[in-house]
Amino acid sequence: MAEHSLRWVLQQLRWQGKIEYSTSFTPIISEDETDFRHRFLPKNRTQYLLPAYQQTFGERFETNLSILDLLFNLGPSAKNYLQQLPGT
Repeated sequence: MAEHSLRWVLQQLRWQGKIEYSTSFTPIISEDETDFRHRFLPKNRTQYLLPAYQQTFGERFETNLSILDLLFNLGPSAKNYLQQLPGT
């Protein structure tokens, strides 16, 4: 189910990349590789404050919601929003 959901989200974002699976676990990543495994842990949330976007509920922007919130609120513009984030 998780893979199906991931593929659906990537399809909505019109992502053209390829999903690849690792065959082993590498506990330490070399300096020349990017490691995002710990980037979005709950303890690191304050390091990545995302810009507000129009949501259809509430009086203020609700942060730290799922990609589904972004897709349902921005529709086709979600891809542009993600591309404008720092580090992307």
